[in-house]
Amino acid sequence: MLDPGALPRHAAQELVEEVGVPAAPEDMTVWCVTRGEFGNVGGHFLPPPIPASLAHEHHKAIVEAGAERGTTAELDQPPVIHSGADATEPGYYADFLPQVVTRYVANWAPHCA
Repeated sequence: MLDPGALPRHAAQELVEEVGVPAAPEDMTVWCVTRGEFGNVGGHFLPPPIPASLAHEHHKAIVEAGAERGTTAELDQPPVIHSGADATEPGYYADFLPQVVTRYVANWAPHCA
């Protein structure tokens, strides 16, 4: 059974695992739900905003820590994606990603200038 209360905790945990950026579950904002072309359903959250340079520093630290343990990070470096079309580049594809990026760019990019 899906536990909606656990979703922000999982989102915060994924953020740490994949990018190395810590966030409290209560700081994760429900943003959208998608259904991918393969039928996957995803709940997507926005973390608190941080500078890209800080996100890259955090990610570099988890890559280095993993290398010391003999493991590799899922992402060797976080991709920079500017459009839904960019989200289909080899190695960066998840069936929900073009929808999420397209919606993000349409709704938030004008506010980030």
